[in-house]
Amino acid sequence: MPSNKLHDPEIMISDYGTAFIVEKTPSSTLYTSALYSPPEVLFNEPITRPTAADIWTLGISLYEILGERPLFETISSDPGDVIGDIINTLGRPPERWWDSWVRRSELFKEAGSWVDNFSRISTPEFRPLRQRLWEMGRGETDQTCEWDVAGGELDALEGFLRAMLAFEPAERPTVNQLL
Repeated sequence: MPSNKLHDPEIMISDYGTAFIVEKTPSSTLYTSALYSPPEVLFNEPITRPTAADIWTLGISLYEILGERPLFETISSDPGDVIGDIINTLGRPPERWWDSWVRRSELFKEAGSWVDNFSRISTPEFRPLRQRLWEMGRGETDQTCEWDVAGGELDALEGFLRAMLAFEPAERPTVNQLL
């Protein structure tokens, strides 16, 4: 049912595939789909800030709810393809990930642009977050966009999501900061 047809809906998110007591964080395994997993999981780093991992996934979910489509639009849920679309959307990751990513040269040129004729991602052209948000607003001009562009709504949403989707877990806001 389309969301505009619902009356007084209640949205409940119970977990993102793995639930655990925060003080007993698993060392490295989350059972969250690659499309919702934070980059530290995709790059096989230990989970040192579990609430930061949830903030990442919340940002992905928020985009999907508002945009009525996934943020990362890979054809597969292969972690390498997801990493490629994350970089396409958010830019180059920290150097330790960029340098260690085995499939990097398969998908990107050294400067960070797509390798020509890359076809496994459904949107092989460069589509940064700002462009995806603009397309979500379904308008061709500031006046026809559903976002109040002049009033700063698009900038505010982009800043909110970028904070949640910071590559480094320590840079993501807490729930209280988001509120």
